[in-house]
Amino acid sequence: MSDLEYYLNGDYGDVKYNGKTVAIVELDTIEQFRRSEDSVVLFRKLREFIGSSFTTFVFFISKKDFNISVVMVNEPGEKIKFFSYKTGYKMSLFELFERFPELQENNVDLFEVGGFPNVKEIIKRFCNNDPNVTAKDVMDVEPLIYRIKEQKSKRRSLVTLRFDSNSHYWRMFNYDENNIQTMENIFSSYGGDISNSYENVSNDWDEGYFIYNFSPENRVKIKEILSYVNPTLGEKFDLNQPDDREGKEILEFLEDKFYKQSRNIRDKWSQLNEEAWQEQFEKDITEENADYFEQFFIYKKSDFYEYITTMNKILELYDSVPNSEYMSLYELLSMLAEDLNTTSDWMENLYSYGTQAFGFNQRAFNEYTAEELDDIKDSIEDDWNFVDRNEYIKILKYLEDKNFYMNMQITHPTKKDRSFTVQGINPETNKILLTTYSGNDKAKQEWTLEEFNNYLYHPELFERRKFGKRKI
Repeated sequence: MSDLEYYLNGDYGDVKYNGKTVAIVELDTIEQFRRSEDSVVLFRKLREFIGSSFTTFVFFISKKDFNISVVMVNEPGEKIKFFSYKTGYKMSLFELFERFPELQENNVDLFEVGGFPNVKEIIKRFCNNDPNVTAKDVMDVEPLIYRIKEQKSKRRSLVTLRFDSNSHYWRMFNYDENNIQTMENIFSSYGGDISNSYENVSNDWDEGYFIYNFSPENRVKIKEILSYVNPTLGEKFDLNQPDDREGKEILEFLEDKFYKQSRNIRDKWSQLNEEAWQEQFEKDITEENADYFEQFFIYKKSDFYEYITTMNKILELYDSVPNSEYMSLYELLSMLAEDLNTTSDWMENLYSYGTQAFGFNQRAFNEYTAEELDDIKDSIEDDWNFVDRNEYIKILKYLEDKNFYMNMQITHPTKKDRSFTVQGINPETNKILLTTYSGNDKAKQEWTLEEFNNYLYHPELFERRKFGKRKI
């Protein structure tokens, strides 16, 4: 859908004229003027109540060449827009005059034709103390002017400009809609994962790179935890120079055994990273455009929202820009804003910096992580009630060295028709918990390390004596 179709037939609905529904492509009455040679330009004005105000449409229709016709659209407080009838593409005011030089030659008053208030003229009359123009009259014709604090000299009256939204302010500059949407997301009060922090932390965790985020103190805590539950992996963990492969194995193990705390650590990193990115980009965007109009003596009161200046400065801006009598103040500022060298793509900038924000709060992250790791240690030490922690670690190390991994059915080393599964170690007795299988029989066992070792070499002794055997 072209811009023209959007304004006339799109989300705004049909345009009404003389009680009839019309669309630019269905104005049959225009065809007869196309064949006529007795006039050059036809004006046709429509006003439609859209949203909370009237939008005005003016058609400039050439009777000599119907295809060069132009539509002018005025939404209160917005730029006046011009569209080519043939293509539906946006045009400028100056392109309108190029197509229809008769407008200037015959001194056609666009304000009378379009019903647009002459903002410049009303401001000038107010500044010259015209008794027939009040501050309210100025605010009525220029929605961008929110408040006027009158002075004895009207020219020195303090003016507050207020924009409808951040995007209303940003659209004065050369940002495209995708960039504006990115900026809206960055400044959104609802937050959001603008930097894909949650996806990045998931990838880094799975690949093992996340191990580098832990402080030396937290690496010591991780190694201590591993000494309880996976001594072999703990021994491999180099505190000073951890590598990706070790990190991958360690992080997989922690998430498998301590899912809640691991997930909390990941989420905290994502939260802090997102906050750091948001703060950084809010700062960058604000520095790029929030103070732009200071060079024109329009000063920021609130970023992208409220600005203050004087009536005299506004009038000086109108006098400095050609054909400004046809412009709202918003459109005038938009012309001045075209000179800003804007960032072409904020998202591209974000990705070029890497996954972790420059202002990431490492201290806060590692303090939080330390609490989660202490929680893991406390749960092991308190809940497991070790009778002899060193003996427990010795048995665990023995099982790992033998590659007897927990909850994995393992074929007996000497009797291939038998197998067993280690479920764990009872910390209160330091006995190995396992299930043995022989043919169709299986039994729960709880053996000391010595008994388990004997079973590995002489399983028939246990079956014949039914040593410690409890059938399931």
